Amino acid sequence: MKQNKSGMKKHIWIPIALLIYLGVIAFFTFPDREPSSGLSYTQYYTSIAFNIILIAAVSYFIKKREENKRKRK
Repeated sequence: MKQNKSGMKKHIWIPIALLIYLGVIAFFTFPDREPSSGLSYTQYYTSIAFNIILIAAVSYFIKKREENKRKRK
């Protein structure tokens, strides 16, 4: 599998970067920080859960793609 210069695989560092991004966005959009936003707790936590599912799917598909490339070589 192709690794970057630090030795981490793509299917690991891309989801880590996305999780950090999600954490920052989640912190700044927390409903108590901006009460006038109209965002409920249900919407907030649902969107975070949906994003985590998407990040897991991206990780899975990147890993499968790297395995398929390795098999073809």
